[in-house]
Amino acid sequence: MKVMKILLLVVAAIVVFIVLGFFALGAYFNYQNANYYKNATPAGEIEKKYTAMGELDVSYKEFEAKTDAYGKYEVWYPTELTQPYPPNLSHCFKRVIFVHNKIFIFYHEL
Repeated sequence: MKVMKILLLVVAAIVVFIVLGFFALGAYFNYQNANYYKNATPAGEIEKKYTAMGELDVSYKEFEAKTDAYGKYEVWYPTELTQPYPPNLSHCFKRVIFVHNKIFIFYHEL
C-alpha cells in the first residue's frame, strides 16, 4: 500500500511538471511574439532597415472576416492619419481605407 501511494505521488508530480512546462512554453512564445521587434536579429542591411520599427506611432484595427479562409483582418496605419477633419483642406489629401465593407477616411498633411 505504501509503494502504491509513493508511485501515485511520483506520477502526479510528473503530470504537474509537464502541465507547468506547457504553460511556461506558452507564456514564453507569447512573450516572443509580442516583443518580436526587440528580439529580432536581422543579418543583412535590408533586413536591418525594414525589420526595425518606424518613426511614426502606429494604430491598429481588427475586423472579423466573413470567410473561413481568414479569421480576421488586421490593419496597421500611422496614428496621425486618424484626424477626423483636416485643419486646412488646401494642404491635405484624403486617404480612404476600405476594409471588410467599412470605409475609413483619414486626412494627411502634405
